[in-house]
Amino acid sequence: MTRTLQAMKWPLDLPPKVEMDDHLRRVKGLLFWHKGAGYLSSLLIHLELVWDFDAPTAWCNSVQIGFNPYFFLRLPTESRVTLLGHEIYHDGFDHMSRLGNRCPDRWNQAADYVINLILKNAGFTFEEMDPLLDEQYADMSTEEVYDLLPKLGKPSNPDSLMPGEIGNDIKPVPDNFSKDKQIAKIITAKQASKLAGDEPGTIPGEVQIIIDNFLNPILPWPVILNRFFVALSKNDYSY
Repeated sequence: MTRTLQAMKWPLDLPPKVEMDDHLRRVKGLLFWHKGAGYLSSLLIHLELVWDFDAPTAWCNSVQIGFNPYFFLRLPTESRVTLLGHEIYHDGFDHMSRLGNRCPDRWNQAADYVINLILKNAGFTFEEMDPLLDEQYADMSTEEVYDLLPKLGKPSNPDSLMPGEIGNDIKPVPDNFSKDKQIAKIITAKQASKLAGDEPGTIPGEVQIIIDNFLNPILPWPVILNRFFVALSKNDYSY
């Protein structure tokens, strides 16, 4: 659900698009100076940044990051960098395709708690923002936080948001974007982080689990046993 700009009543007149794009380029450049820049920047080059006048705040779908220009430009510059990093981390955690059958609102909240603690510990600022931040979720995976959150009776209503608040910002991955391509992007970002000299712990263990599960999938024992007997039957005959 989205709301119109008229309903938002953002107290800001927008500059020309070329100037808006310059602000966005500056924020992309400033991201390189933050902790974890190697990982985030590697993911960023695969994401298209777009202006979305219908978005409540911002969103990511693993292919694009969309920003409501009114929301983006009313934030201080460093908070804009935080917003960009936040959306990139959604991509880096593969939060979109990991949703499964979970409640989307609750999953989004859990993802935000995890990401915002990482950003806080990396020195990002949340000036004039109202993030979901709680130290009780430190060192937890998104699934663990999700299980601890109360069940939500109703979907979140973007119309109730005040300027500065973050609403649901996880969008479904486009149908033509494969899981293999997403994981390959995350693996490349992990390698880029190492080459860039990012500090140990920059990449959360949750991300490593995603990579390991993809590279070394756990097969049910009937599948493994079936493969064994199929291979055996080709080389061993009895009458």
